[in-house]
Amino acid sequence: MFKRIAIVNRGEAAMRLIHAVRDLNAEHPGAEPIRTIALYTDAERTAMFAREADEAYSIGPAAARPYLNHELLAKALRDTEADAVWVGWGSSPRTPGSPTSAKAWGSRSSDPPVRRCASWATRSGPS
Repeated sequence: MFKRIAIVNRGEAAMRLIHAVRDLNAEHPGAEPIRTIALYTDAERTAMFAREADEAYSIGPAAARPYLNHELLAKALRDTEADAVWVGWGSSPRTPGSPTSAKAWGSRSSDPPVRRCASWATRSGPS
């Protein structure tokens, strides 16, 4: 089981995970809690998801588009000692061929496999 999950997303997506982890921790009061780590840009430093996570880590200025910088994200995961990563939905790390799989980052993922996400992108109409 992982103990530190980095959130590579923001807004509602990040808040949903933060709340889900809180609920999971509350359901298992004797277990070591899972900690959430929000990765945020300088423009998001006061955003709710950055404030509500157990920890927050700046990945730099928003203008630099750090969520798309795979080396920077890998460094953030190492720096925060995250042993799992969650990218939410609609994020570039799910792009097929992207080097940002959790395995490449040295973490485990709580997301569907990239190949499954790729199949979603090729669907037309309701599934």
